[in-house]
Amino acid sequence: MDAQLKVSRAMVRLMSDHPFFGSIALSSNLHRDDDQPTMCTNGQWIKWNAGFVDRHPENEVLGVIAHEVLHIVLKHMLRRGDRDHERWNIAADYAINSILKASGIDLPSSALLDPKYTGMTAEKIYDLLPDDHAPAPEWGGVEDMEPEDQTPEQAEMELDQKIKIAGEMAKSAGKMPASMQGVIDEINRPDVDLDDVLRRFVGGDQPDDYSYRRPNKKLFHSARMIAPTMDRFGVGNILLAVDTSGSMSDKELTYCLGVINAISEEMSPSSIRVVCCDMTINSVRDYEAGEAIMDITPNGRGGTLVKPVFDHVEDEQLDISQMIYLTDLEVWDYPDHAPDYPVMWVSTQAGITPPFGEVTVISAK
Repeated sequence: MDAQLKVSRAMVRLMSDHPFFGSIALSSNLHRDDDQPTMCTNGQWIKWNAGFVDRHPENEVLGVIAHEVLHIVLKHMLRRGDRDHERWNIAADYAINSILKASGIDLPSSALLDPKYTGMTAEKIYDLLPDDHAPAPEWGGVEDMEPEDQTPEQAEMELDQKIKIAGEMAKSAGKMPASMQGVIDEINRPDVDLDDVLRRFVGGDQPDDYSYRRPNKKLFHSARMIAPTMDRFGVGNILLAVDTSGSMSDKELTYCLGVINAISEEMSPSSIRVVCCDMTINSVRDYEAGEAIMDITPNGRGGTLVKPVFDHVEDEQLDISQMIYLTDLEVWDYPDHAPDYPVMWVSTQAGITPPFGEVTVISAK
């Protein structure tokens, strides 16, 4: 069969059987380019080689196109940062191929598949890959995006719009992949003011009183207006748990640290205990009322277990008023029962619901 005809037939089947993937493939400048050896994408185009297409049956050609589409959907071309390119491709392939397999899509026999990586992000898989990892397959590469006359933020907005349109098309056909719903939800969710969310969680919606003892600094500097601040008589003891498995970036930790310090200053908790944990607890440090938290240094890079922190509270018989847990919620365990104190999960990704507690999401980009 002519290579162009095979690609066209694969696209018709993709649109019919998997319209979410098909819609994105159609809008991604899918075209022949024999100067590259197999099939690859950079988010702006998907290129295929005629010789590569000739060597594979139509169902596998469909699968490789869907593979490239998932690189686009998960924005792997924008997320690599300074990571090694080949290792990043391998990690991204493991993240993608398990999704395609669960969707009933065929792939070439050389596809990288390992059940232990199912459900993980490319970033987490990258960190977990052993030094003697399998070599990357010859096909399905992802190249860095090089947007012309665009900022990376503008390029990402265009991708988000493409993904949302594909999601609407798939839903209307009743064929929206369950594995992609979380991606759609994250794109559609509004930006969350973590400062506001945590203040309500820690102190409630109502202040204990208002006071002019410490005028509102923000209003004074912006409008030269002397206004009262909320006067709290204390919100008890806070436990701040930090996932040190590598899922929290330095930028996110710094942001959260600033919010916690602001809460400490204005809401006067009796104490804040900071517990860093990956598979086990790595460090515990206590801060008294008004004491600044100067640093959160992740010193572990294992998997994510949260039960050790809850066990720590129980074993030490800690009297805490609430727990705030910074994590990606890719958790291997939870306590058997919800604790008798409130828990707020501050997550780096949407679409995961823990068995108890409130969840708020901050950007993982």
